[in-house]
Amino acid sequence: MTRHSIGEARAIFVRKDVPGMPAHCAIVRITPLLAGILQAAIRLPPLYDESGPQGRLVQVLLDCIKASPDEPLHLPMPATENLRTVAMRLRDKPREDLPMIVAARETGMSARSFARHFQMETRLPFGTWRRRARLLRALELLGAGRRVGDVAFTLGYESTSAFIAMFRRSFGTTPAQYFANSSPKANGPTP
Repeated sequence: MTRHSIGEARAIFVRKDVPGMPAHCAIVRITPLLAGILQAAIRLPPLYDESGPQGRLVQVLLDCIKASPDEPLHLPMPATENLRTVAMRLRDKPREDLPMIVAARETGMSARSFARHFQMETRLPFGTWRRRARLLRALELLGAGRRVGDVAFTLGYESTSAFIAMFRRSFGTTPAQYFANSSPKANGPTP
């Protein structure tokens, strides 16, 4: 398990042959139940008894992970240099108002070609990718303790309520509830 500074993170490495696990790196929300199981699992010895109680605990952990929906926290980047340049600019400056037609012109493409190539390389439509980039930045800022209103302004939202509505559509909860449910107080002590 490893920790990182945006809120708190746990990395779990699972063998490829475990059935039902995502085929890609996945980020899942840590519920209070999953947090408790994780806390117990990280205390297991590397060579735990797979057929005993320790193995059953790990199986419950894997079952919880399989049942958890992926959080939309991965931001795929285009491979083509001109598209990647636009994507990195928007990722680094999420407040910038860059309409797709202007981005297309800057890359030397028509808006239609830009949209098609961007989606082909990222597997996301341009608008969806952009919202996800803003969401990731929002989570980073909120996790660092910034106020919701400040984050909304930093990301270029017209109002705090517009930002909260977007956050709720994406995560099914408000920013305050999201971090309350993910906080160490809600999940018990951290290891």
